[in-house]
Amino acid sequence: MRYGFKAGWISTRAFSSVIPQRGNIAFTSPLAHIPLWRLNTCYSLSQNRTMASAKSIQLSVEDSGVFSSNPRADSAKKASQLLQEDMKSHHIFFNDSGFHNHTVHHVLSIFALGASPEDIQSAFDRAAEYQRPARPVNEDIVKKLSNRDEFKALAGTREAYPHFLEFFQREIEARGTEEVVNEYIFAGDEFADDMLARTFGGLVHPFIHLGFALEFKQPALVAQALAQTAVHEPNMKGFFMSAEKQAGGVGQTGKKTLIELQAECRADPRVRDSAHWSDTNKFFDGVLKRAPEEMAKIAGEFTVGPDQIEERVAELINAVVYYTGAAQNPPKKIKFDFFYIHCVNSAIFLPVFLALPWISRHNKQRLLEWKGRMDLLTYVSRATLSLVLTRSLTTSRLGRGTKCSQRIVNKKRRRPCC
Repeated sequence: MRYGFKAGWISTRAFSSVIPQRGNIAFTSPLAHIPLWRLNTCYSLSQNRTMASAKSIQLSVEDSGVFSSNPRADSAKKASQLLQEDMKSHHIFFNDSGFHNHTVHHVLSIFALGASPEDIQSAFDRAAEYQRPARPVNEDIVKKLSNRDEFKALAGTREAYPHFLEFFQREIEARGTEEVVNEYIFAGDEFADDMLARTFGGLVHPFIHLGFALEFKQPALVAQALAQTAVHEPNMKGFFMSAEKQAGGVGQTGKKTLIELQAECRADPRVRDSAHWSDTNKFFDGVLKRAPEEMAKIAGEFTVGPDQIEERVAELINAVVYYTGAAQNPPKKIKFDFFYIHCVNSAIFLPVFLALPWISRHNKQRLLEWKGRMDLLTYVSRATLSLVLTRSLTTSRLGRGTKCSQRIVNKKRRRPCC
């Protein structure tokens, strides 16, 4: 992987359900087959079987994610201990630039793929080398966060993460995950819409963290995810609301696929050429500065009707794997774009959100719409790359099961990722 190892441990699980593990992968069709039964059955609705709580991480092999390969009970114990230590000892950002602590993502991914306790300890130790220490909690600030005005005044401040973490741990202890997530993310008011937009900030890391938390049924990680969300900016909100207005609201019957909308982005020169190499931030200094209306119009054409949820979630996963795999430049070596990989990484959690009965159908439709629109914006932000459909690549003979997973978890992470 060109930009470091981080993409490998999450995307391995995401790609595993849609591409073969060995042989030739030919991008000859924009709509690869994705079995809907896999999306429907891969995530159980049963309650967490452990004593996990808002302040205690307790993993189990029964709750080992949407895609797993022989997870081990001793590894569940080791991963629980290390993630508890990470929550206690490390900040959510490992530098002043806001680069994210990926320890949770790494440990949970390799646990699900069958890593041994020794593998998990090694991964944790490598990540711990560059983490910043956790900061103390200010009790006075925590108490103020129950006031919406005080909350909004502190939101977006990275240094406030420990206060938000303590606040959300107490909220979840008192009211439960379902009520807290629905209030702070899915309530549909201005406050919750700000928070929903923040989940897509920081290259969708809050969304990914919340996905992991819900996937592995860990209330403490939900608190982490909500705290991480709170300290990101809602910069994407204007784009999302504009696209939603263009769509005529939430849940309109979708008439165009994401593949068709990708083609529309390439066909519109203002959109296609809106991101420049010289832009510091290709999203805000590029696409949303030079073609905000055009981008919102195209993005608003991706909608999810009441009877399209299963179809659209399969399409969302397919579409990001499609443009991530096909965005190549022959005869140069095949590589995968760092930003596109984040769209793949986050797609694996869509079945998790859809499986939760306490998220309303309306909010599931809206979440899928926002995710699809974010994926389109990300596609354009990388210069709306042409997609090569006729080139084949030959993967190494990974096989399946334990041997395949072991080769993945034994890889050494080359350097920290954002």
